Amino acid sequence: MKILVTGATGFIGSQLVPKLKQTHDVKVLDARQVSDSNSQWHQAVDDCEILIHLAARAHVTSDGSNSQHDLYRSTNSLLTSLLSQRLALGINRHFIFMSTAKVLGGSTEKAHRSNALTHSRRQIHTQV
Repeated sequence: MKILVTGATGFIGSQLVPKLKQTHDVKVLDARQVSDSNSQWHQAVDDCEILIHLAARAHVTSDGSNSQHDLYRSTNSLLTSLLSQRLALGINRHFIFMSTAKVLGGSTEKAHRSNALTHSRRQIHTQV
């Protein structure tokens, strides 16, 4: 299958892409490549059968500059919107969107031992 992955250098993507490449045709798309003026990403999305969207910016640095806020917004909101709009124009594809709780900020609740996962690693792995 032809799979396109955003966020390939992030925590999840850096683990997922090498595994997928063993059995699939995998291309990666950097968030910086996506703009209205760059049509290359349109072709990459159009050519894929599965789009796995992992790209996200987890926080804004402490300097609080507008450029940091713009980067956070463009990576998390605009990129997701542009990708989903592009997919809506094409043929039926699978769109897998994953994010992390870190994007939403920390939790006020502490983890409880009774809520811990008890599944083995083998049980939580899936195949595409």
